[in-house]
Amino acid sequence: MHLKSINLRGFRGFLSGIGAAEVSINLEALPPGLIAICGPNGAGKTTLLDNLHPYRIQPFKIRKAKDWSPGAFSYYDQCYGSDARKELVFDMGGQTYKSLIMIDADRKKQECYLYFLDVAGTWQPMNDGKTKTYDEAIEKVCGSPSLFFTSIFRCQGAKNLSDYSRSDIMGILSELLNIDHIRDQGDKARQVVKELTARINTHRALADAFRAEIEDADRVQEQISNLDVCIASANTDLKVARTSVEKTLGDLQAAKERQASATSELARRTQLEGTLADTSNRHHAAIQEISREFLALEKQSSDVTQKSNRESADVEAALARSRKIAGNATELREKAARYEAVSAQIEDQRREVAGFEPTRDYLAQRQRSISGAKLELSGLSNRLQLLVSARNSAMDKLSVEIASAKRDSAKLQGLDCHGDGSGSLNDSCRFISDAVKARDGLLGLEAQREALVAPGQDEIVLQQKIDVMSAVTDADESAYGSDFAAFQEQSAGAARLLKSMEDELAALAPWHKLVPELDIAEVTIKKGTEDLERISRESAAALADLDSRISALRDKQSRLVSEYEAAKFALEAQISVIEVDVDIAKQVLSLEQEYSRAQAAMTSAESLLRGHELQRAGLLSKASSADKARGEVEKSEAEIARLNSYVSSFSVLAKACSNDGIIALELDDAAPTIASIVNDLLRACYGSRFSIRMDTQAQKVDGGTKEAFDIVIIDSETENERSITECSGGQISWIEDAITRGICLFNIHRSDRAYDTLYSDEKDGAMDPDKKMEFYQIKRESLRTGTHSREFFITQTPEMMDLADARIVLGNGGVSVDAR
Repeated sequence: MHLKSINLRGFRGFLSGIGAAEVSINLEALPPGLIAICGPNGAGKTTLLDNLHPYRIQPFKIRKAKDWSPGAFSYYDQCYGSDARKELVFDMGGQTYKSLIMIDADRKKQECYLYFLDVAGTWQPMNDGKTKTYDEAIEKVCGSPSLFFTSIFRCQGAKNLSDYSRSDIMGILSELLNIDHIRDQGDKARQVVKELTARINTHRALADAFRAEIEDADRVQEQISNLDVCIASANTDLKVARTSVEKTLGDLQAAKERQASATSELARRTQLEGTLADTSNRHHAAIQEISREFLALEKQSSDVTQKSNRESADVEAALARSRKIAGNATELREKAARYEAVSAQIEDQRREVAGFEPTRDYLAQRQRSISGAKLELSGLSNRLQLLVSARNSAMDKLSVEIASAKRDSAKLQGLDCHGDGSGSLNDSCRFISDAVKARDGLLGLEAQREALVAPGQDEIVLQQKIDVMSAVTDADESAYGSDFAAFQEQSAGAARLLKSMEDELAALAPWHKLVPELDIAEVTIKKGTEDLERISRESAAALADLDSRISALRDKQSRLVSEYEAAKFALEAQISVIEVDVDIAKQVLSLEQEYSRAQAAMTSAESLLRGHELQRAGLLSKASSADKARGEVEKSEAEIARLNSYVSSFSVLAKACSNDGIIALELDDAAPTIASIVNDLLRACYGSRFSIRMDTQAQKVDGGTKEAFDIVIIDSETENERSITECSGGQISWIEDAITRGICLFNIHRSDRAYDTLYSDEKDGAMDPDKKMEFYQIKRESLRTGTHSREFFITQTPEMMDLADARIVLGNGGVSVDAR
């Protein structure tokens, strides 16, 4: 199986892992060798690997299932939406195929197709789109899923080989060895034995029936003699019964003639009674029809009255409303005129209110100017404070210097020294020169301090400017306050007047709207009065016509009653003179019952006679067929012997083609070959310490052998042998990987299917770093010794990713191919 391309859409693993709704990969761009599928945990690596095959299975999802059946897996849990799909193009045995699985996860429906590419380059379907036919087509092309997912594809967490039952392993190896046809032959042979046994049982049953017939032949003659006596007695009883039937029939015919005359009279009376009943029914029907007409006319009269009342009420309602409007005509017109006047005044007042806006803007501008002046005045005050602070600071500094100079000059008191080198202390005068300098500079320092006592010119000018600006600002602010208060009062008064006008206009609006209705109301009053008169006239005319029709119906009803009473009296008179003999009917019924009993007795006698005669004929036939039955017994025994010889031959064939026959021999022959391939892989990758042996037989308690299956691990260092079920987790992982690869390589060499690709998912997780590298080497060795060209594998070991020949990387919202 050489993969060429894959497209996956609507898979949850990619959406949650890398945020991708669709993934497409050109697998032909990948080189031969080991292809690593890389990406962080949860990126969708297993989702991709689990779909790189055409089976309707994602193996990781059913790794703990009982078998690798498509029925154990559902795409609906792994996909979303109504248009999910999986499309895989691959080569198998020199033929190109395309697998297309369309999945509607919302409605839980699938359509599955397998196509092959014909010589013209056209895809030809191999099934009808149903899942069952698709699975059958895939198995014909690629083999069973059990073989594929046990030897070709090893998913993460898959069941260990040691956990498979003997029958499971034998089934896998049987398909691997391509010997399923032998089991099929055995099954067919067993079916033939079953059918032949059924035919033998049928012939035995026939032979037993014929033997029973022969044994009954001696008793048949005695039964015939007894039946002859019974037949004579039955003939006598039949003659008596026939005589009784003939007599009873004559009496019955005479009675029926008398009954016919009575029946004629009864028919005439019945006819007259029927005529009376018909006359009565017609009379009552006519009366009911007249009653219905009465009811219909009364309903029409009621309808006319109701209609007149409704129309009059509607007109009266319209008249009342129009009269109400017309009654308020003077007030309505006055208020409408006031509405027009107020509307005109409102426009003038709105213009007056709008005229305040420039003044409002001017006052706002004055407010901003006053605020700016205050801000400037604050800045000048801050500058004045800075000048005063600087002068005070200079005065404080001069006061410190003056005090220091006074202390230094005080040292000269009592000394005969003038600081010029003269006097008696000439040698030491040079040491008090600082005191002399302090004395001489003291007057200058005091003069400077006196000069700083009075404010400077800058301070005076700044203070004057502040005083002027304060006076101007205070005056502006006072004037602004007066102007603003007057403006507020004027604008508020204008606004209140406008609001009062608008309220009055709103109150007058309903009256203004009624002005157009006033003219309509006057017309309505005139027309309504005319309509009331018309409705009254039409109602009176209709009621008068209905009264006339009701009077005519009453006359018709009186006439019908008189005619009915006369007809009824005449018919009752004719019926009263007719007489009928009722006893004749009872006599006829009694004779008919007696005749029926006589006929039944005759029929019974005839049936008994025919039964005895038929039984006698059967016994005669049975007596004559005894010789024929002996011949049939001989034929059945010969056929049974012939069929038994076939049963023996086909039983031997069924045994030979069973699991204990040729299949067991094939498995016994294949196990060492597979073990040899596995040991070569182990030796090439792990050294000579470990090897395996596949045991297909086990020792029984009584010393014999029985069919079994076990994989034995041989440790040359400890000279120990143990079942694979007793190995540690890490050892099971890499030893079982070698075994499955051995089965795979054996499969590749023996099978008629070209599996060009292997698959494995994170099988190195339980290994230490050294064993991981050795585990990687087994992949290389398998490529070297096998005929497959590529292996797709998932690993979380960075070193194994780096050693791969190419990588498929999942991440950053998509999938990339690193062909290296």
